[in-house]
Amino acid sequence: MIFYFPFTFLSETLIRPLTAILGSVNLLAPLPKRMSPAVSELVAAGTVHLCTPDGADAARIEQALKQFTAWAALQGGKPGDLKRFFQSAQGLGAWHQGPPTAEIRAQLRRAADAPESPPPIDPLLNAGVFLALAHDYDEQQEALGRDLGSVHTLEKRFGEILGGASDGDTVLGPSLKFAAADRATDPGAFMTAQRMQAWAELAIACGVPATLLVTTSRAVWELFRDDFSESTHLLEANLNLTADPDAGRPPSSEAWRSAFNVLARADDPHGVSLDHLAVAQNVHGDGVRFDLCVLAGVSPHEMLGRYSNRACASPEEPTNRPIRNTLVAHLDVAALSLG
Repeated sequence: MIFYFPFTFLSETLIRPLTAILGSVNLLAPLPKRMSPAVSELVAAGTVHLCTPDGADAARIEQALKQFTAWAALQGGKPGDLKRFFQSAQGLGAWHQGPPTAEIRAQLRRAADAPESPPPIDPLLNAGVFLALAHDYDEQQEALGRDLGSVHTLEKRFGEILGGASDGDTVLGPSLKFAAADRATDPGAFMTAQRMQAWAELAIACGVPATLLVTTSRAVWELFRDDFSESTHLLEANLNLTADPDAGRPPSSEAWRSAFNVLARADDPHGVSLDHLAVAQNVHGDGVRFDLCVLAGVSPHEMLGRYSNRACASPEEPTNRPIRNTLVAHLDVAALSLG
């Protein structure tokens, strides 16, 4: 199975290139009801599959998220201690670090003290709340990108009317490079390591074997390569997703998935030929770049276990060839961001 990581939000600008190359993708969804209408349509069509982690209580995550929103509003713009909030949200810590306002009031009405033996911190709850906050951030970034794209399009049209169509940087009003700013905006660059840790925690709970982990974030890609310097680069391809069939399209999603399946289970992934995937290169630079690396001898669950700081066994698979290697891909779709 192919997972889009380490995100729970999939923007509309990424859906087409992802599905064109990979076919269907899996999306981690601790809060399935928060999916966008576009993703919900793809779920109904079978193009996107939502994976809800076992043991992650969506109701508790939603409640904690509301409490965090209220807690953050009380900070008045001052930096707060997120770790302390997570502890207090689960009934841990001293009274001055105690639970959010609603829970404090409930305790006062009951004239009850905090429990003497509080339960241990729930890592799935922590990860779920963090990813829910990241989901909102990514959604806001997507909306901002659309707004900037609309302004950029309007400026180009006015530039054509005024005779400046030949200059791609022609702008009206403040000289803002919207296209360049959009390319530099990478949601994965926001708390990258924390995203990886939280996503890994919930992905392990899903128990679904992954043949490929694909990201559109350069920050995430570079973090993985830095964290696992023993990983090796297998493939670099520049693909034109808009080419006519007669002009030579990239390999089909079935060809990609078949190759990933073989690589993930190979005793020696470096001995697997990928020549057939390097055809139909786009030499004009107006498509997407696809990079693939392999962490040989380490299964995806073992790799994710390192991020979550706990050992975990790979899920059982109905096959005689278990997944032996971790495949991670970076799909660079920056050129398509503004349409």
